[in-house]
Amino acid sequence: MKPFKTFYADPPIETPELSIHALGVGEWMAPCIIDRPSGTGDYLFMHFHHETTLGTPHGPQAFPANTLMVWAPEHGHYYGRLASRWCHSWMHCDGSAVGRMLDAAAVPLATPITGVDPAIIESSVAAMHDEIQRHARADVLIVESQVQILARELGRIARSRIPSAAVPRRWLDLRRHLEESVGEAVRLRDLAKRAGCSVPHFCSEFKRHFGTSAIDFAIRSRMHRAAILLRDRNLSVTSIAGQVGYEDIHHFSKLFKKHHGCAPRTLRQRWLAEA
Repeated sequence: MKPFKTFYADPPIETPELSIHALGVGEWMAPCIIDRPSGTGDYLFMHFHHETTLGTPHGPQAFPANTLMVWAPEHGHYYGRLASRWCHSWMHCDGSAVGRMLDAAAVPLATPITGVDPAIIESSVAAMHDEIQRHARADVLIVESQVQILARELGRIARSRIPSAAVPRRWLDLRRHLEESVGEAVRLRDLAKRAGCSVPHFCSEFKRHFGTSAIDFAIRSRMHRAAILLRDRNLSVTSIAGQVGYEDIHHFSKLFKKHHGCAPRTLRQRWLAEA
């Protein structure tokens, strides 16, 4: 991605909800430490491509490459690297929407987030820059959506750094297996074998990670797929039941009604009437 940095004397987006003040990707700096006790009075998102020193409540500390920090308007800034040149990507912005998005995504403020792929911030910042540069009047919703995407990505990364919140890969793979194999029989002993544990332990762990039992999740996945298939009027209800693992059409219809509020034929007729 081609580096750039732009400071806007007249912000291209400036509303009480969102204001974009400056954008930068891949900016190189000479060896230095930036020390702004009062900050800049806005939100600052900054990703460091190299090992960097950041101010913390315990004083300046070194953090590895690919660390990101988000400062709120009330925070001071302390960051940089004295040993050699360093590269960073960043965004200055403000507005009530930014605070709400960061809060909703549970992004920690003035707290280093390690292991952040630079593409996460650079893709959003570049998309905002492109929207602003290519149009005389940038679309606020397009730019805001990029801030939202960035906040959600950072929140997800921050949560994954909390050991209790991270779902191990094998359990994510098991959940995906249930989503992708809706036409196959679900046997707890087979799922437990995939997970490498006993059936009771499997049942307990699946519910702990996903908030529902494996059987209930499998049924919900089947009913979701069935509703999608029902849109195709060339497929009979009996055929759909078979595709999602049910030979007994009456049992299938009962489960479908429980999840969707009406029988499959009734829902299909409703959709056809609305078409």
